[in-house]
Amino acid sequence: MIGVQVNGDSEMVPRIPLTAQAFAKLAENAQDVKDRDIHPSSVAIGSRTVINRAGKWVGDTTGLRGPTGPAGPQGSTGSAGPIGPRGALGATGARGATGPQGSTGSAGPIG
Repeated sequence: MIGVQVNGDSEMVPRIPLTAQAFAKLAENAQDVKDRDIHPSSVAIGSRTVINRAGKWVGDTTGLRGPTGPAGPQGSTGSAGPIGPRGALGATGARGATGPQGSTGSAGPIG
């Protein structure tokens, strides 16, 4: 209870009960969970669900990816794969020029 007295007058009546206010209760609840994990079944921001009941992120991904990191070291070269099938036979090329005519042989005996 709280009592009020002004300028030496007697204490005013009735005395007023002093109780915890809503914000004080909220602060007390926050203190209770500050060092503990919370386990909601889903998370929403406003009316938009960002983590569904399965624990999967379903919200907007804009801004969630950081800059690309440095490239890792080059890996070793793998073994050679099998030889592929033989390709199709190409087109026949142009015919070359005719060569010079050979000498004429001597005629054999007639008879």
